[in-house]
Amino acid sequence: MAEDKKERSRIEDLVRAILGICAAGILISSPWNVDTSGPEPFYKGPLIFPIIALGIMVLASLPSIWRLLRSTAEVPWALGKYSIPYKTGLILLLLIAFLVAIPWLGLELSSLIFLGVSLKVLGYRSPIKGILLPLLMTALLWLVFKQLLGVFFPIPRLWELLMD
Repeated sequence: MAEDKKERSRIEDLVRAILGICAAGILISSPWNVDTSGPEPFYKGPLIFPIIALGIMVLASLPSIWRLLRSTAEVPWALGKYSIPYKTGLILLLLIAFLVAIPWLGLELSSLIFLGVSLKVLGYRSPIKGILLPLLMTALLWLVFKQLLGVFFPIPRLWELLMD
């Protein structure tokens, strides 16, 4: 256990804490940044997804904030030898591409591609995890957001271009 503590870095916790604090700030200001004047109920409105995503980010940063507040001199400020998060950075770029792709490809196709490529990047190569899991999660997203909650997603731009 002591070995595990020494491999961890305060810098990593600091970055996670900063991301969580920024997410908390955006979460607090989101009612003023998102137009909620439409006729939809709250759970169908445009504010629900930012609240869910930012809330998860804030909750995920709490352990790092706690470790920073109570950390001792044993935990170094230097990054460990395996601390350069290449895969994490690539997943972040894929997430940004996912957000950009939603209006162009639609929720379903964007989700399927994002999940499939992300699992490949993370090293999951089996057909069950590489194909079945993205299909299952995409179906779950479609069911929850489009069918159960009735969240409106516009027709993908690529579809409009192909149909003209």
